[in-house]
Amino acid sequence: MAGEVKCHKYSRRRPEDGWTFTVEKMGSRGKRGGGGGWKFVSMPDGSTRPLNEMEKMYVRRETPRPRRRILP
Repeated sequence: MAGEVKCHKYSRRRPEDGWTFTVEKMGSRGKRGGGGGWKFVSMPDGSTRPLNEMEKMYVRRETPRPRRRILP
């Protein structure tokens, strides 16, 4: 394990045009997730854009799947 880089020194730096954040707008019921609003990306200059295909895949992965209850 000696000499192995755990976190690359160049990957930690802030991008030149700034970070982008994924924002979830609250829905009409004031909830996040399925009963809430929608997600979009906020750019460093304050503008927004819709999610791209990769980000949509991550949103689909983080939503919990309904599971059947195991009855005793």
